[in-house]
Amino acid sequence: FAHGESAAGREVLQRAFRLCEPPAALGGQGAGERVAYFAMMAFDTLAMGNFPFPSDYLTNGGATLPAHPVRAACAHLADAALADEDSEEALLEALGKAAMTLYDPDGSAACVKLPTDVTYDGIWDYQYCTELLPQETYFARDGNADMFWPSKYDAAAQRRHCKDRYGIEPDEYRIARLYGGLAGVRNSTNLVLSNGELDPWSAGGVVANVSGAHASVIALAMPTGAHHSDLFFANIADD
Repeated sequence: FAHGESAAGREVLQRAFRLCEPPAALGGQGAGERVAYFAMMAFDTLAMGNFPFPSDYLTNGGATLPAHPVRAACAHLADAALADEDSEEALLEALGKAAMTLYDPDGSAACVKLPTDVTYDGIWDYQYCTELLPQETYFARDGNADMFWPSKYDAAAQRRHCKDRYGIEPDEYRIARLYGGLAGVRNSTNLVLSNGELDPWSAGGVVANVSGAHASVIALAMPTGAHHSDLFFANIADD
């Protein structure tokens, strides 16, 4: 974050993350914060797309990510020497290489640009505002139970955002009313609740059979599955 406060620091960030131009503040985010989100969202997306086979699903048909892309990204950060206090710029460059596992997986781009949507929510922002589905950039972080910087969830700010942008008052209980929560699961039949164990979103899924549910309601965990693995064609690397 401090690198974003000086011209020299912004040049360091530009080099480390192969940016087409030095980062600049935008939409209430400082230059350093924008780069931090850029790196964070790379790991977020790579974790969802952490399939055991190459895939272009999370790049929307663009460049193909390698098999186990999180491993590929983390390999750039595996050098113990990066922990030295004098290796700050080298650590930033390693983090930039890790992020390029998503943003330029085949290394063909001369440089990359920071997104202008500082929330990274795109089409999901409206659904967040209508149903309050969890959205990555709204999650609280403390830097202890996760690998990111501390950030508190601000419910009031998000409600203002939804009202100002869409004229919508978020309804916290809409999903519970529609689907009934665990009671809805217990009152259902012929239902398979599948989750890939490598998919971060499985934390919000039903990953074990629900006590009292009908025998035809099955929680299915896929050990090497990631986001939407259950909707893919079969692959020889599937477990």
